[in-house]
Amino acid sequence: LYTGNLHNLKYNIFPDEESGLRIFIFNQTKYPFIQNPIHLKSGTNTLIKLKKIIYESIPNPYSECANDKNTILSNWISKKGFKYEQKLCLVYCAQLEIINTCKCNFYMLPKLFENVPYCNDRNKTECAAKTYFSMNKNIIQECKEECPLECYTENFLFEYSTGD
Repeated sequence: LYTGNLHNLKYNIFPDEESGLRIFIFNQTKYPFIQNPIHLKSGTNTLIKLKKIIYESIPNPYSECANDKNTILSNWISKKGFKYEQKLCLVYCAQLEIINTCKCNFYMLPKLFENVPYCNDRNKTECAAKTYFSMNKNIIQECKEECPLECYTENFLFEYSTGD
């Protein structure tokens, strides 16, 4: 936890923000995609309102979701200790395509295999970026077949207000 001035950090991942605290809200059994943080500025009072939303669907043939997700990637997600969600499965599927094409893990995505290095030279980074941003419809369709929609999902909605 760092609550000091961000400009003193060697690597600033939020270059336009002031000092303070960032809060990321997610279920601890899910992979923590770091998106939409709540930024609490130093010297202010903040009120945060959380609402847990549960989505539950009836599986096939009544919807596109599947309770039984016995695929290679869904099993891999379980081995990593995370609860299955289609979003993470699709990200892993993209990473797998990059590993097969470029022989490295793309740094913008969660690492799949510890024994496969990150794409850390220019050629491999360019290969990974090109593969990721140009995944064709066939690969995306294969990923969707490997990554069915989950029937049960929990999300958090939040509102916050800040005052001096």
